[in-house]
Amino acid sequence: MKKLLLFAVSAAFAGLVNAQDCTSLIDNSAMELGLHPYPPVGSFAGIPYDEVNTLVLPKMVPFGSDSLELCRIQINSVTGLPSGYSYEVWAFQADQTSYNVTALTTDTIPLLTSPTRGCIRLKNPNPPAPTDMTDGLPSRDTARIDIIVMAYADLFQTGSCDPLGALGTDTFQVGLAIHTANSVSIEDEMGFGFEVGNNYPNPAQNVSYLNFTTPVAGEVTVTLTDAVGRNVYNYTGTSVQGKNVFGIPTEEFTNGVYIYNVTYKGKTISKKMIVSK
Repeated sequence: MKKLLLFAVSAAFAGLVNAQDCTSLIDNSAMELGLHPYPPVGSFAGIPYDEVNTLVLPKMVPFGSDSLELCRIQINSVTGLPSGYSYEVWAFQADQTSYNVTALTTDTIPLLTSPTRGCIRLKNPNPPAPTDMTDGLPSRDTARIDIIVMAYADLFQTGSCDPLGALGTDTFQVGLAIHTANSVSIEDEMGFGFEVGNNYPNPAQNVSYLNFTTPVAGEVTVTLTDAVGRNVYNYTGTSVQGKNVFGIPTEEFTNGVYIYNVTYKGKTISKKMIVSK
């Protein structure tokens, strides 16, 4: 079977979304075919999961010794989704003025530009703990999701946009990481403990503020890692008893998903931050 689309990749969904759709987080600078960013952040047990990725679709693909211009792409099916996860594709429709959610096996995505970008969204309001065990404790699962796509083209130069059948079918995999819960709490006799709230604003442009509570004053370390696990920010200071607010400058960070980690008395709470300018 000839592969026309040629963007079979191991990738995953990334990016927390608070808006109704995921199109505000499309990375318009992404050029490489497939899903961006990579690798996955994944879901954490018991923490509402809502992540997206930019989907970059090809307009020109190899065809024999030549190339073929595609007019549309359709996502035919998605297999391997774990129980409890839902899946959406958002794309710009030729007869609409904005991005719209597409129906699998029904809607096709017009290739208006080269390349065309959309977004993929995966959600689970209450992800389960992973079943993979490391040293007797849950560690991490990786669910392999197969996404089947169909290409459309004017193959015989008749002015039509027709499905290419088996010749235009391709599959790419999404590796969805499922982590154990990573939020912990230190309680004390005063009735409150170590807690970390959500950062704001999120997505962030120039700065994002973290708020966290510590039962007593103590050393706190704040680190920020990017999607490939590189440490891009580190700060160590002393908290005050009760609520603390801490600002992370984000103006020099590239767009994408980051993980911020707040460590207090040997315990770490991690959450996701988006930078979108």
